Amino acid sequence: MIFKAVHSFIVFDFCHYISDHYQYKEDKVLFSIIADYSAATLELARELLELISEALGLESKAIENACGDAEQKLLLNYYPKYPRPDLTLGLKRHTDPGTITLLLQDKVGGLQDTKDDGRTWVTVEPIDGAFVVNLGDQMHVVRQWHV
Repeated sequence: MIFKAVHSFIVFDFCHYISDHYQYKEDKVLFSIIADYSAATLELARELLELISEALGLESKAIENACGDAEQKLLLNYYPKYPRPDLTLGLKRHTDPGTITLLLQDKVGGLQDTKDDGRTWVTVEPIDGAFVVNLGDQMHVVRQWHV
């Protein structure tokens, strides 16, 4: 989601928040699209967490129960093409602090990951319309409790 994310700890009611804070809330069509997308990606994240729980030999709600109430952050970023990509700045190397991150790809790409304990950067080839699923720091902690 850019989605980036279903993180845990705090309940985040997107529809309530956006109705109070969204400066363009009078745009009912855009509001409806964002609210529907938010609800669908949250449901997808919950289903993925259930499948991961089961793959670890746990009860289907184990990870969700261990993490507590879900918090969702919907980030929308637009990165136009730049004629000198060597002069652009991206995010510094980081991990995702939450449980799971869903990143909706487009044709532009730019996502990179590391291998070899962070020594080698690898470009993730974009598949337009596909989600990249990142397991965050909280997932690694939860996994350690249950393995």
